Amino acid sequence: MLRSIIFVFAAFFMITAAAWAVYGQRAVLVGEGAEEVPVQSISFRLPDGSEVPAEEDEDDDGALIFMLPGDRGSRGEIVIRSPGGADIVIPAAAAGPGETLVIDLDRGTAYPSRNPPGRTPDIALPGPIFGINLDYLTLDLPDFGAGTVLTGPPGDPGTDEVPLVEGGDRVELSGVSFSGAFNSPFGFADYAFFDIAVANGDAGDVGAVSPTAMTYTAITYQDRPFDGGPTGVFLGDTGLEAALEREVDLFNAKFGFACDYPLGERTRLRPTVFFGYTRVEQSVRTELQSPTFADIFQNTTASLEQDFYSVGFGGVLEHDINPWVAIYGGLFGIAGLQNTDFTSVQENVCGACGPDNNFTSTISQSDDGGTWGFKGKVGARFRLTDRLALDVSGHATQASDLGGFFNPTSGDDLFVDDRPAQIANDDGVVGGLRLGLNARF
Repeated sequence: MLRSIIFVFAAFFMITAAAWAVYGQRAVLVGEGAEEVPVQSISFRLPDGSEVPAEEDEDDDGALIFMLPGDRGSRGEIVIRSPGGADIVIPAAAAGPGETLVIDLDRGTAYPSRNPPGRTPDIALPGPIFGINLDYLTLDLPDFGAGTVLTGPPGDPGTDEVPLVEGGDRVELSGVSFSGAFNSPFGFADYAFFDIAVANGDAGDVGAVSPTAMTYTAITYQDRPFDGGPTGVFLGDTGLEAALEREVDLFNAKFGFACDYPLGERTRLRPTVFFGYTRVEQSVRTELQSPTFADIFQNTTASLEQDFYSVGFGGVLEHDINPWVAIYGGLFGIAGLQNTDFTSVQENVCGACGPDNNFTSTISQSDDGGTWGFKGKVGARFRLTDRLALDVSGHATQASDLGGFFNPTSGDDLFVDDRPAQIANDDGVVGGLRLGLNARF
């Protein structure tokens, strides 16, 4: 899996790098008479004396493009030739990634800027951006247990019944995601973006009570086989072994729009709205086995499938430390709907017991309703070239109704509380780290 991902990264890098022999330097002409200067009279003179003619920017009416050799901007001179007079020569500083070269006729200067005067802030993308990312996630899911251990003699008022194994609440996932951004086709936003991610992870626990431990144990059923039937099998001090496994698969797709508002030369605020779909599939298996009696055991297989449909609104604040490094942070509110489907099949075998203790039970349940959450993220972007950037970020989401279920681990759960295995969604936190490689085409 890791080798495949590394291979994809390497191939992605080599394929895109091959197309970056030429750097498109965006420029605008400002000052008195700027609109009357013919594009064909403007060129960029490089330090070696060669000149690159200006071209009209097809994506931005009134802007220019100099197709410079290499993979980044260059210092040089702007040359404006006049048929009836002397040529105008203006020194030009090197522009960084995402910066526009402003050619000011009134001042006789050419300087880089992210927000050229008299123009729309430079959110307009010279071309679509696509990225491939490695993701690491942690899901804090509702806990559950299996097996029953008595803390004292049966019937003693001070005796409690606790799970033998209890875990799977924090699941670590790893995966890959694909993201992109492009100029919005709608007037209410500057650009549109998408993000598609898949991830997988697992967690588990094992435990055992030795027959020599002089500790009482029991196997508790997920539901009574019939009204008034047994709640489980009491094993006394003969011991119990338990294993618990939980596997999680996650799919997330998001599409949204953003606007760009400059808060100075290097800082931007980006109000954002997005629509998302998330599917979380959990597969859970528990095994209980008597180490003394081979024909006393319990096997449970459960699945929990959850769909989230959400809309989020918030903003991202981004600041350029220099032309090559930017930092950002964002905060979002999320609301939507969730649907949960739960199925659990449990096999109970007790060879020494009567027929009431040898059965297979199935529980199916569904739940739906509203959900909400808050998400925060921080990150840094390192521009390797004008077309390639490395992005490192972290995020955390406080979410309601994360998928979980209750599994009985004491006789009182069934006999007193009448609470069989069931959906038990709860609030939780989804955290993550992302390492991404983004390319502009």
